[in-house]
Amino acid sequence: VHGVSAATAALLGLVGLGALLHEPVLIPPLAASAALVHCAPALPLAQPRSVVVGHLLGAAAGYAAGAAASGSAWAAALAAGVTLALTTLARTPHSPACATSVVIVL
Repeated sequence: VHGVSAATAALLGLVGLGALLHEPVLIPPLAASAALVHCAPALPLAQPRSVVVGHLLGAAAGYAAGAAASGSAWAAALAAGVTLALTTLARTPHSPACATSVVIVL
């Protein structure tokens, strides 16, 4: 129950931050990360380094692909693949980070 409360509090915090910034901050990949960290905290995918670095790499790949071909499904797929490659090379596996790159492109 404590883990559910912490995950819910983190997600509500993102909603609050988004309200202050007048921008959506709670995106589906972050909710998936919270669920992964809560449900399987021992997995490499759920380690803090993987979560943070994974999403940063995903965001970078998404912005780069979006700059090259904004809104293109091809660019979104490429960004997800690049994110997967980067997180593998960095040894920071975090599958929701691939979705972060797609959300940014689309």
